[in-house]
Amino acid sequence: MSLPGLPNLLALAALVAATALAPLSVGLLLGVDRRVTAAMQLRAGPPILQPWYDLTKLATKTSLPVDRLAASLLVAHVVLAAGAVALVLAGGDLIAAVLVMGAARVLFILAAGAVESPYAQLGASRELILLLISEPLLLLVAIAYGGVAGSFSAAAVAAAQAPVLTLPTLGLTLGVLLAIALRKSPFDLATSHHAHQELVKGSTTEMAGFWLALAEVGHWYETAFVLVLIALASLAAPLVGIGLVAATYTVAIVADNTLPRATWRSALWIGWGIGGTAAVIALVTGRLFGAGGL
Repeated sequence: MSLPGLPNLLALAALVAATALAPLSVGLLLGVDRRVTAAMQLRAGPPILQPWYDLTKLATKTSLPVDRLAASLLVAHVVLAAGAVALVLAGGDLIAAVLVMGAARVLFILAAGAVESPYAQLGASRELILLLISEPLLLLVAIAYGGVAGSFSAAAVAAAQAPVLTLPTLGLTLGVLLAIALRKSPFDLATSHHAHQELVKGSTTEMAGFWLALAEVGHWYETAFVLVLIALASLAAPLVGIGLVAATYTVAIVADNTLPRATWRSALWIGWGIGGTAAVIALVTGRLFGAGGL
């Protein structure tokens, strides 16, 4: 005889485990990214697990004093980012999840701008530009999913026909969102993992040790959120989802290594001009032919 409530406890444990593992999977993906980038530059490159090593090393270092307000905002940022991922994994409302992730990113911007460093405040303003580019796209994606599934519930979207197949242009928007989450050119305005830019990238200039590791975990959760949305859209056709991630990575890595640093105007044009147009087309198509349409 099973104990009362045991299935619910197991489901909760599985949700907590999946939410905790989500950023670790992003770290592995970033490790592959570094190896591919190194191969393009004819270098051996670091181990694939290097992002995990870096995170562990940062977490164990002595942390420099950080503004108390910035530290509190940073903790809240990570909690909300993890909550947004958990909300989607639990089959919750996609609109709510997008808004929670948006709130998490606002908290990070406030944390970066809470210190007196001009570099940090400049990074915060650049991060705000990226938020203004990506947040409307995320909302359009969630609404397009609802048009196909007839509900904004992540569980309903997962049970519906793969939105990426029903709405092909949605894949382009998701690709743009992934490029933004990865901070690849031209979306590396506020942060970069190139050594010569890390010193002045801004948003994390005043963070060190544990706090810098915490900021990195928050960034990984942001990337995991987009990857979960891609997985949600392609459960009926997993190869399509894998192909979308691989294609986005390939284009982003090639652009990152062959093009000069772009301005925020380029990021805005690509984000809203390409990603936004594709999302609107997907939204109209989903409304006309999806479960919530004609």
